[in-house]
Amino acid sequence: MIFFIETTLDHIESEMAKRGVTQELIEEIRSLPETNMLRDIEAISKVGGDLEFRNSDGATPVIILLPSFLLPFYVCYKFQTVEA
Repeated sequence: MIFFIETTLDHIESEMAKRGVTQELIEEIRSLPETNMLRDIEAISKVGGDLEFRNSDGATPVIILLPSFLLPFYVCYKFQTVEA
């Protein structure tokens, strides 16, 4: 059984390499939603927009992301929570 799994994984890795699929590409694609959200927040911040706007679920983009993700964009923000 283990031999079959290793053989299968080797085949998959070989096919991925033939097609130019790297671990870096996989990680880049997985992080696209967060990357896009960070770009949106940076754009909103640059024009002085409202970083506290809420979507239909009541979530704000800033609450969703960790503050450490905002540091490279020099975004200052004071978090407020909403009591249910």
